[in-house]
Amino acid sequence: RGKGAFMKRFCHFAQKHVESGATVAVFAAGPDQARAMDDLLWTFDEGGFLPHSVLGAATSPLERVVVSSPGTERPAADVIMNFSDEAVAAAVLQAPGTDIIVYEFVPPDSPAARQASRRKWERYKEMGIAPSHRTTLEEV
Repeated sequence: RGKGAFMKRFCHFAQKHVESGATVAVFAAGPDQARAMDDLLWTFDEGGFLPHSVLGAATSPLERVVVSSPGTERPAADVIMNFSDEAVAAAVLQAPGTDIIVYEFVPPDSPAARQASRRKWERYKEMGIAPSHRTTLEEV
């Protein structure tokens, strides 16, 4: 299982949350990854696709998945799927009346991503958040 399988599992995972009624914000690591995610969300399922938008492009309020990259607004959502090297901002996570689920995605073949993940883990603990760890998306 390579990077392609990892990213397809992310798409199915996002789809599960959308089917449960949640909105999903995907924080890409950069513009190239945001474009790749855009392409994959249209093509990952032979029987269909996951409607979504990419910030900076035309969007519809009916789309429940929004992909963003650093330098663009980070949209509010019920579920945040973070691929970036930075922890989700405390202001987003600790806003009154919010109950946000955050998933940090760490590609299994990237030592740099694992190192960034460790820094984010520490940052969340500093914010008073108790992160938990899963090794597979199938557990959710």
